[in-house]
Amino acid sequence: MRKKLAATCVIILFGSVIFASVLPQAFAGETTEAILDILHEKGDITDQQYEELKEKAREEDKGFETYFDKRLHIDSNDGRFKFRIGGRILLDAAVTDADDGFEAAEDASGNTFEGSGVEFRQARLHMMGLMYDHVAFKNEFDFAGGEVSFKENWIEIRDLPYLGKMRIGHTKEPFSLERLNSRMYMPFMERALPNGIVPGRNTGIRFLNFIDNPRMSWSVGFFKETGGNGDDFTENGDYNVTGRLTATPWY
Repeated sequence: MRKKLAATCVIILFGSVIFASVLPQAFAGETTEAILDILHEKGDITDQQYEELKEKAREEDKGFETYFDKRLHIDSNDGRFKFRIGGRILLDAAVTDADDGFEAAEDASGNTFEGSGVEFRQARLHMMGLMYDHVAFKNEFDFAGGEVSFKENWIEIRDLPYLGKMRIGHTKEPFSLERLNSRMYMPFMERALPNGIVPGRNTGIRFLNFIDNPRMSWSVGFFKETGGNGDDFTENGDYNVTGRLTATPWY
């Protein structure tokens, strides 16, 4: 099961890269060519100008710009497709030495208090993107501990009237600023103790928007409590309705 899930994750990531490379070319130049067609039909440009401008528009619209800024960026030249590929590794290492009175002591698992070791806390890969400024997505998987688990796996529709953004998939519930922020931007190694009892990532639908941008924000969602793979099927499962409202009086 784990091997199948790992293979699925790799296929999704590589499929996203292929998607980023092929799809924009299929739609390149549609708007520009439509404008040229209208001008040509109205007689505002000659046949020669029409063909030259059409060919030039196709050349300008095709292609991508690839560069690295914290992660790999793949952007179409027309700005309609933006993709990011990245990841991170968190590796812990420790050496402990116990006083004479604790050398023979053991914990509940039978381990002593002396020794050394390493642990991969996180080993993640992610792919995110934005298409036509209105459709966003993110796929993120964690391979730490030799197992594969879902993290962020959602699709988002933006600029909805009154609602702002609608996100569907496996994502964080809108609860706790510290929980919503990435571990990459935390000043400490661990989140505070209360985060152990707040909801984390679950599968559901979430709406989020700004009011008097950026002074106020709100978010609300309906979620099904799921495991690390983002799925769950039980006769009497647990569901959450979670909301968050923030305000910045002085900005």
